[in-house]
This record gives sequence, C-alpha cells and structure tokens, in this order.
Amino acid sequence: MGEERTMTSKQLQYAVFPPKTPGAWRIFLDESLCIKAQEAALLVAERMRDRDFINTTVEQARQQAVFPKVWSATSVSGFVGLALMYGYLERCFPGQGWDLVAQQYLCSAAAGSQQSTILFPGLFDGTSSLALTLSLSSRGRKRYQKTLARLHQGLCEQVLQHQWRRPESDGGVAFIDYDIISGAAGILAYLVSIEQPDALVQSAVEHLLEYLVWLAKPGQPMGQERWYIPPALLPNEGHREAFPQGNFNCGLAHGIPGPLAALALSWLAGYRYPGLRESISYLADWLVQHQVHAPWGIDWPLAVPFEAAFSPDTWKSLSAAHAAWCYGAPGISRSFWLAGQALEDERLCQVAIKAIEGTLYRPISLRGIPAPNICHGVSGLLQICLHFAQESESSLAKDHIPLLVEQILDAFNPAFALGFRDIEQGVFVDQPAWLTGAPGIAMTLLAASTPVIPVWDRILGIA
Repeated sequence: MGEERTMTSKQLQYAVFPPKTPGAWRIFLDESLCIKAQEAALLVAERMRDRDFINTTVEQARQQAVFPKVWSATSVSGFVGLALMYGYLERCFPGQGWDLVAQQYLCSAAAGSQQSTILFPGLFDGTSSLALTLSLSSRGRKRYQKTLARLHQGLCEQVLQHQWRRPESDGGVAFIDYDIISGAAGILAYLVSIEQPDALVQSAVEHLLEYLVWLAKPGQPMGQERWYIPPALLPNEGHREAFPQGNFNCGLAHGIPGPLAALALSWLAGYRYPGLRESISYLADWLVQHQVHAPWGIDWPLAVPFEAAFSPDTWKSLSAAHAAWCYGAPGISRSFWLAGQALEDERLCQVAIKAIEGTLYRPISLRGIPAPNICHGVSGLLQICLHFAQESESSLAKDHIPLLVEQILDAFNPAFALGFRDIEQGVFVDQPAWLTGAPGIAMTLLAASTPVIPVWDRILGIA
C-alpha cells in the first residue's frame, strides 16, 4: 500500500515504502538509576574529548592488554568509534557542545583516511564504519551529503570489485568473508539502512545478496554447509588447536547468525531477491537444529566442530557459549527475532524470546561475561534486552534492564582512567576502543536512560 517499486536488474527488486513513524523509545529505569547511568556515561565522554588523553590511554591499554588492539583512525576501534559516541551524545543532550567533539573526531578519521587509504569495505574496520558514523551525524541528511555520497560510491565500488566467493580449492570460507565485523553481512546491514538508495547502492546490495543467498542456499548436505571454515582459514593458532578439523561458527559476530540477521534486515528494508526468503528460513532452521540444552534453557555453542557436524547427538552435547552479543544466545536471539519479523513467522519470534529469557534465567556467575563492555560483556546483553523490552511482550526482559544497568554501574569507578575497564583473561585494561571499551558502554547506558532511539546499534546487526 503506497509503495513504489524500482528495478535495478532482472534479479533485485526494491520496494520504497512510506517512512514509518518510529514508536517512542521507552525507559525502564527509575529516575535515580537514570541519573546514575547518565552521570557515568558523561564522565566517560568528558574524559575522552581530549586527544592527548586518548593517545596516552591507547598506549596504556596496549601495555596492559593480553591481546593488544590496533588503534586505527578510520576504524570503530579508533576515532570513528569516538565520533559515533559523541554523535549519540549530541542527540541525547542537544546544545551542550557534543556535536563539535563529534566533528573533531570525524575530521581525525578523515585525515587518517587521507594518510592511509581505506582498502576494505567492512563495517567495523573499513569504509562502512566511517559511512555509518557520518550518516548518523548528518542531522537527517542535512549535512555531509557530498562527503557521504563519495564514501558511498567508494564503498559500493569496493563491494562490486570484490570476489566474495572463494575458489573451491580453498575448501571453505573464512569468517571475515561473510561475518558482521568485517564481511558481507555487516556491509549489507549498513547498505540496506540507506534511505533512497541510488542505483549504485542497489547494485552493491544485489552483489552481496547474491553471495549470501548462495552461501545459505537451502538443502545443503549435513556437515557440508558452505559456511564451513577449514583449519587453514581459521583466524589463529588458538582456534586451530580448539577445532583441528575446522568448524561451523555459531556466534553473531563471526558466525552464520550474522548473515541471517543481514538477510532479514534486507527483507525488512524492502529488498526482494530470488531465494532470499528461503535462505532466511534455511539459516534459522539450521540454528534451531543446532541448539544445545542447558539447565537455564536453549543455548548455542561457540561453534560446531567439523567432526560433530554429522551427528545431532554429538553437537547437542556441546557446551554452551558465554551469554554475550558476540557469541551465545543473546546475539543469536536477535537474529531469530529479525528473521521472524521478516518472514512473519511467530514460531521464530517465540524461539527468540525463549533464547533471551533462557539467558536471563542463567545465573550471573555462569554467564561468562564479567566485563561491562558491548562485545563480550554486560552492555551487549543489556542492549539486546532493551530491544526485546521495546518490541516484545517479554516481561523478563523488561524486569532485567534495571538489574543489568546496576551490574554495569557496579563496574564503574571514577578513579579508573575511563571510568570502566575491560577484562581480558582476568587482566584489567583501560580500553578506549568502542566495542570492548568505555565508549560502547557509555552509549548503552544512554540507550537505557534516555528516550533517544539508539539507531547506532545497526552496527551490531541487532535492529
């Protein structure tokens, strides 16, 4: 009703629907807890507005960390992540000068891109990350339009020039080919969020859909699914020791739930492509089949080892992953929810609710997320619960929001360099990077304590 269809090829259709009026973003905290959450977030913001302080903290984190991260000007784990945070602060507290700080960090990211060309289109460490952040800072497309148009052109050219399917001689895929962080799923999730996409953007969307629909073509033999990662393509020696014959990754960050979420978001954005609906259904069913049963409910392993992939009895006995955004039931639950919304399948929506509620029944001491951050910590779980509280009838998700905020605030200490610390194998790290550090935590606290819709979390593939 009221839609207009445009064709970019014989394959892809795009339906332009009348813009939806977003519903109110509700707050589930009392006034006292809102104030505490906002005070903690604002302390992070005040400290991180100083470039010299950032440089010092980056070096300090590098020395503390078990797995030191690369601070890249053009990455979400760099100035782009800081610009993302300050852009959201401006929307939460307009007129308080946060927009100027966001612009300064955007300028730092742009300068970094001039010194070192962004070679990859990825959502966390490539052209998509800068484009998403600039888009969110554009004040409803009222500024940065020429720069954003150039970024989109460069991004689409990178997508179209890339050969997404590996040769058969590789024996499988690497998760950086298809995942949310670096691969096709994350890039697609961003591109389908672009309003009024031009022909080039739609061509890039089609190119990614072609790959992901091929990856998720229904009817693949058990244990031979195309997202198999052979040992040679696992990311490091630790993964190869844990999975000597390779695996099928089950995490939202790096596994097949990422393509499921991206394909569902494409459908919800109005894109239609042959096999898209069937691929969404197939991936969702695969994840349903590969659940494990824990005392708290349904869950999923980090990955299904190749040697377990042929036997349901074997994979169902695998240990559950931790309860995080990156791996485990919370992130996967959002993939199911989006798939259920796309397919109008109440069964999948109920699996999603069952999965997130199982996580909340899981004792805190057994969740395996001692850090307060987004990636593998409490903030990621909170951000996911915020969406279920807004969109579903889960009273458990609503009731746990104050509890999760308090758990995050228990980790807050103004004496720390950034107010919050990451934890790596028991080692505390004053981490300035967005996904594993203080900026992401601050944004999640603001999402819980202000009525400003956190559209920034498209970067997580959860909405």
